[in-house]
Amino acid sequence: MRIIEMPIYTIQELSEKAKEKAFNDFCNTDLFPFGSDNEKTLTEFVKIFPVKVNKFSYGNGNYFIDFEFTGDLKIENLKGIRLLAYLQNNYFSSLFTGKWYYGEKYWANVTPKNKDSRLKYKRQSKVLFSDCCTLTGYYIDQDILSPVYDFIKNPLEKTTFYDLMRRCLKKWITACNTSYEDYFVMDNFLDMSESNDWEYTEEGDLYA
Repeated sequence: MRIIEMPIYTIQELSEKAKEKAFNDFCNTDLFPFGSDNEKTLTEFVKIFPVKVNKFSYGNGNYFIDFEFTGDLKIENLKGIRLLAYLQNNYFSSLFTGKWYYGEKYWANVTPKNKDSRLKYKRQSKVLFSDCCTLTGYYIDQDILSPVYDFIKNPLEKTTFYDLMRRCLKKWITACNTSYEDYFVMDNFLDMSESNDWEYTEEGDLYA
């Protein structure tokens, strides 16, 4: 048996050359952790709206999404006020949820065993609605649905249902690509190294 001693470094203690090597290893071996969350948002979107996504890709300097509209031609070409009415009649419950609010009720009779007469409760409003992350609860929900919300606020006459779906999917793939690109940058790598207490050899290899 022999014992080998070697110095171990934090990311900030490495030379610039070793730091660059550690970053390159991170980019080549680490998996993007938010891909499944992104796809869950897309899955819920296509469950609701008449579109089928054939393929998509993002990251590494390139991103695209290929889809087809699965509704009939009359629906595909709806626009303006008619499209607004169609969205409100068919998708309101998917686009908006009742806001949650909290309160307290008071019991009429307080017993010695229960000296606190307050009863806290949580309810969902039937008149106040929220459009916050209604698909999965993940923030990418807002990106994919933002063109729909924008249209509802300002129903432009030239915008068709097909146009709206195309904008939604373009928003989604762009947001996914931005998230991917932001993850694999040096600043994020440095932050992750420090917050996770990753350690490295002098050459920049991750020390397990």
